[in-house]
Amino acid sequence: MTFAPKVITPTFTLGAALQPVGAVGPSLPATFTGASGNNTATFSGLRCHADIQSGGGQVQGSAQCRFYGLTPSVLNDLSALSLQIQGQGVNNASHTSLTIQAGDAVAGMQTVFVGPVLESWVDASGEPDVCLSVAATSGALGAVTAIPATSFGAPVDAAVALAGIAKQCGLNFERNGVSKIIPNGYLWGAVNQQVDKICETASLEYTVDFTTSPPTLAIWPRGTARGTTISVISPATGMVGSPQFNAQGVNVTLAFNPTIRFGETVQIQSQVLAACGRFFVTGVWHMLESETPGGAWFTTLACSVLPNMKPSM
Repeated sequence: MTFAPKVITPTFTLGAALQPVGAVGPSLPATFTGASGNNTATFSGLRCHADIQSGGGQVQGSAQCRFYGLTPSVLNDLSALSLQIQGQGVNNASHTSLTIQAGDAVAGMQTVFVGPVLESWVDASGEPDVCLSVAATSGALGAVTAIPATSFGAPVDAAVALAGIAKQCGLNFERNGVSKIIPNGYLWGAVNQQVDKICETASLEYTVDFTTSPPTLAIWPRGTARGTTISVISPATGMVGSPQFNAQGVNVTLAFNPTIRFGETVQIQSQVLAACGRFFVTGVWHMLESETPGGAWFTTLACSVLPNMKPSM
């Protein structure tokens, strides 16, 4: 195994309502006028602690982060954005988006989170070790972003209806063999509301995968796994310690692995024989620390047994 310094690179992007238009609108914080341009600010070489969770359905991803080594002016600019967000509400125009990439010079960099900042504040409780604390969620925009009402004058394939919503939102679409006819109807409300209703009617699971560019709306039949990929989890592939049992299945921790996605199938191989077999992933957590000697660089998977899937060694 080749060891390399671990890197976490955060990028903050201003929403349109926070960007100046000529002489109209708020002034652009100095942090967003540097080399990054395009109303974005990217930081490298920071000591970062990031706890990132991805999910599906109504429970989408979240990120809790601490960024150290920022200058006082940058801390002021980024904490002030939180106040502007609270004043305007979270929507496409007002939110400041956080993108987090993680990796190293050997494995390369991978996007592990994209979502609007909900809270951002200067944490000076450990002075002189001051950091910017940020809370963000990938599900907030879908919950408040309105799209035109969707109506079906006749029965329609749920996958076709969802592909249309994905296109309106600028998302890729992952069908995973879904072909389920739903009755004619009329849907209204935010993106999440319309997607939830269609998926509930058609007995589908879904997630919005923000690790792709653009993000991907993925659907698959309820009671099955997402796609056909089966990732082997074993000591040889980076498993740390032994699987731990939970009420629905097992939790397993491995060296940081951003390629295993919510809803997919894993094959666990362990000396704990009861934990061996095939499971589907119901939760993904990345615990990452850069520029931190002995820092965490792990992925934990929550895994359950599907109704039609019997664990097999």
